[in-house]
Amino acid sequence: MRMDLFPWWQIWIWPALFTGLLASNNTTTAYSTEPSSREAAGTNRVSDDENQSPTPSWREIARNKSRLVKDLLTDYDKRIRPFTGVSPLEVRVDMFISNIWAIEEARMDFTIDMYLRQYWTDPRLRFYAPLANKEALTLNRQTIDEIWIPSTYFFNAKKAYFHDVTTENYLLMIQPNGDVFYSVRLTITMACKLTLQQFPHDVQKCEMIVESYGYQATDVFYRWNSRNTTNDVVYIAEDLEMPQFKITNIELEERTNIYNIGPHSALAAKFTFHRRLGYYMIQTYIPSMLTVIISWFSFWISPDSPPARVGLGITTVLTMITISNSARAPLPKVSYTKAIDWFLLMCLVYVFGALMEYAIVNFHACKVRKKKQERINSLSKRMRREFMNFNHDDELNPCLNEEEITNIQEEDQEQAKKITNNSEQAISFKPLTGIVIDRKNPFVLRTETYKRSGKTKTPEISELRSSTSTSQDETTGPLSKPYYFWDPDQKSFITSERAYIVDRFARISFPVTFAVLISIYWIVYAPDRIIF
Repeated sequence: MRMDLFPWWQIWIWPALFTGLLASNNTTTAYSTEPSSREAAGTNRVSDDENQSPTPSWREIARNKSRLVKDLLTDYDKRIRPFTGVSPLEVRVDMFISNIWAIEEARMDFTIDMYLRQYWTDPRLRFYAPLANKEALTLNRQTIDEIWIPSTYFFNAKKAYFHDVTTENYLLMIQPNGDVFYSVRLTITMACKLTLQQFPHDVQKCEMIVESYGYQATDVFYRWNSRNTTNDVVYIAEDLEMPQFKITNIELEERTNIYNIGPHSALAAKFTFHRRLGYYMIQTYIPSMLTVIISWFSFWISPDSPPARVGLGITTVLTMITISNSARAPLPKVSYTKAIDWFLLMCLVYVFGALMEYAIVNFHACKVRKKKQERINSLSKRMRREFMNFNHDDELNPCLNEEEITNIQEEDQEQAKKITNNSEQAISFKPLTGIVIDRKNPFVLRTETYKRSGKTKTPEISELRSSTSTSQDETTGPLSKPYYFWDPDQKSFITSERAYIVDRFARISFPVTFAVLISIYWIVYAPDRIIF
């Protein structure tokens, strides 16, 4: 066989054909920024050779995606918005509310923890993906700094911060058709104009306004990413529970704010908060009403016990002041009157009125006490004169004649009759010849005298009151029931009938008027439904 006839060209052509075949198989699984001629022609069928091609490794897929991202960002200018000079860009927004902190009445704000999601289309980020693998590109935080994103800000935000534990909480996804999904987690403290005239029966409405800061409405406009219902646009976590409020409604609005530089597109979500009344019922309303009721106990305590009635009145007044201060502590210093102010003021007036009622009772009792003291002083003067006329042996003064002694005795008997006939007299009258005056205190009566020792025995107060009760029973008859539940001597000794009438009137008028005012308060200020 001649060597010059051997097909040497077959030695190098077969490896070249085998290498070309492998390259054509790898091309079918790679990403590219432009579709193939077959795809451009609209052919959607996959050949049998492609179905039988081996699956590429993850290293090869990663290298392909890296080349794809590099190709997408080549000649990409993030300073220019999509569709610039052609049409305004539509940015769709929805959000997930994970937590809402308590509303601070003193600072008039509320804090919300949320996931802000934005959707828009950027044709510069379109790419071709094989039919067998059409997943989106999920990129990290560094890529966000290299592409255009909307200049979204919160109009009524006081302060905000992004979360970065354990990594920065950002999400960026790019679909093959150029749709961009951008999500970020943040916590925002937003201002809320609270109206506290009906506090704590109030219903507050707080807005969250999202607006474009750097682009006017002719460049970028915002829309809510509507799906089915409002709950799909602003979704609230099912386990969200606020301690003092309950979210009852969310209102969505698309608006355009007009400024000097032009109109800006904005989105508004208005949250309706109903305040829960359970805390204030336990901490304010029930203790205040119980304090007022306790102050009424003084109407059944005898006016002869000033420490008991005055101490109870002052204690209830101080208790009401303490409750009022604790209820107003978390509230701002507003100039108008709130509902809880009217309630606490009403309770304080009733507690102070119970203390003033005892002042009126004591005034009438002092008038009676003064009259009795005048009679006692008059009687003491006569007893002192009797003492000057009689010695300790009950012998008449020899300096007086019989006619003078007879006149004195007749005057004493007439005075004794007048005192006995008076129903309000609190001291029984005894013959003046059996009464002596203590030299140390001539205004205190002494009923017995020891002649041998020369000392006098002071009668006990109980004996004096028992004698008084005997004289009253003889003139006016026994009382059917005592005036007061708590009276050391079972019946009032120095209180007049007029003072008792004041107490009896207060026992009825105070509870009845207080119940009427409380009913009016709840009718006026209570909302349609009370949430506990």
